[in-house]
Amino acid sequence: MTCFLSPVVALPVTKVQLRNPTLGVRGKLVVFPVTLESGQYIEMESAGNCRHFDERGALTAKIAPQGEVPRLDPEETSLTFTCEGPPGLHARVKVTVITLGEPIGPPVRP
Repeated sequence: MTCFLSPVVALPVTKVQLRNPTLGVRGKLVVFPVTLESGQYIEMESAGNCRHFDERGALTAKIAPQGEVPRLDPEETSLTFTCEGPPGLHARVKVTVITLGEPIGPPVRP
């Protein structure tokens, strides 16, 4: 199974900067060493193919995630998200996870 992560977006409610967005799966963390401003996002297709885009969708940089890219569990996977946000404000983001390939476990039922 192949898993792509796309996009992680800083939502434009109040113009803010979010530093070092981090995703965790079962204790394994992957840190994206980047500062996202409102409306910007990152996309990761693999550890070697991770990109930072501005709010208009223009590529601003290729980035190298730090840590081990976690694998999804066929039975159950809980994702965690953390980042360094501005003091006094709650960081709000939208995280979308897309998986590709043959399922490696039983089908998920709603």
